[in-house]
Amino acid sequence: MVVERQRVEAKNKIKYLGVIITKNLNFLEHMKYTVEKANKKISQLRRLMPNVGGPGYCKRRVLCQVMHSVLLYAAPAWREAMKIQSYKERLMAAQRKCLLMVAAAYRTISAEVVQVMAGFPPIDLMIAERCFLYNIGGRLAGNRRMILTGHGSFGTFTKRIRKTEDDTCKTCGQRDDPAYVLYECARWGEERTRLKEQLGCDLPTATEIIGKMLEDKATWNAVTTYMTVEMNRKEKVDRNSQG
Repeated sequence: MVVERQRVEAKNKIKYLGVIITKNLNFLEHMKYTVEKANKKISQLRRLMPNVGGPGYCKRRVLCQVMHSVLLYAAPAWREAMKIQSYKERLMAAQRKCLLMVAAAYRTISAEVVQVMAGFPPIDLMIAERCFLYNIGGRLAGNRRMILTGHGSFGTFTKRIRKTEDDTCKTCGQRDDPAYVLYECARWGEERTRLKEQLGCDLPTATEIIGKMLEDKATWNAVTTYMTVEMNRKEKVDRNSQG
């Protein structure tokens, strides 16, 4: 193609602000580019994080953020690509390599187990978090602590990692998942009543609670305090019950 006597060659892809964009907008080339870049960082980090010796757990987590910053770059622009399983697997494989160093674990450990050991959620949930924060304003105080991933002291999670035999609440006998703990579990009825009094209404539904929290700082603090106190107490009670 010629534009004002200058020949312009059409290409199948361009790099714009660090994102590889192809003419069919499937982001495969960007996934390849991102994983290759992350693997280079992982190779460099491997020298700093040997399985024997080296920095402690907290420092390893900080170093691991270098890799995550590469994988999560511009996530809101290409999040839809994560619906393709093969793309997600590419990112998960890269994340797993680095988390193995954080946990100083054997290479035979599965991605799910090493995520728990290293203290990081799966990369697809981290992408969802990044996009959520982008949509509501990631710099608002406290937003980064709001995300519920289903990890933690919930029966549904501890059963999945085979830490417990069933996923029921030991008090109520119901399925122990995040929504149940937040809205129904009898163990936290007193705290839930106090929160309702502070809000002046019933607890918003799971789809409405974020909007409610963003109405004002007092509401935000009330809900986050309720969640924090509730989960700290729940983890302590569950640890004691497991011996």
